[in-house]
Amino acid sequence: MMVERVAVEQASVEAELARLNAEYWFRVDRPQAGSVAQLYADEGRMVFGERRIEGRAAIEAFFLARNASRPVRTTRHVSSNLRLEALGPDCVRVHSIITVYSGLGASPLEIDTPSSVVDFTDICTRRDGRWTYVERCGSAIFVGPGAAPFLLEQLPPQHRWRAANP
Repeated sequence: MMVERVAVEQASVEAELARLNAEYWFRVDRPQAGSVAQLYADEGRMVFGERRIEGRAAIEAFFLARNASRPVRTTRHVSSNLRLEALGPDCVRVHSIITVYSGLGASPLEIDTPSSVVDFTDICTRRDGRWTYVERCGSAIFVGPGAAPFLLEQLPPQHRWRAANP
C-alpha cells in the first residue's frame, strides 16, 4: 500500500512538472498567454552560458524586451526527454531537451532546420502546493544562424553567424 502511494505521488509530481514545462514554453512562444516570469520563484534565475538573469523582475524585463524586438521573432520550442531527479520532497531537478524553430516575421514562415537545440537543467520547488522554477540553466548543444541572440553570443567572436548578427 505504501509503495502504491509513493508511485502515485511520483506520477503526480511528474505530471505537474510536465505541465509547468509545457506552460513555460507556451508562454515563451505566445507572449499574450501570460507572464513567463510568474512561473519562477521570487528569487528565480535563468542561466545561459555566461548570462545570468536573477530575480523575477529581471526575468520579466528580459521577456518584455524579447517580445518588443522588431521584426517580430516567431518561435516554437519543442520539449522532449523530460527526466526528473528528486532532491527532496518539494525539490526536483528536471532535465529536458528543447528544440527551437524560429524565424523573423509573422507566420507562416519558411523553415529549414531547427535554429537551436538546448539542454536544460532546472531546479523546481513546490511552495504552498505550487511548483515554480528556482533555476533554469540552458546549455546550447547545436546553434544555427537563426538562434536567439543570447545563444549566438556563446559562439566565438569570429564565428560567421555571430558576426552576421551583431
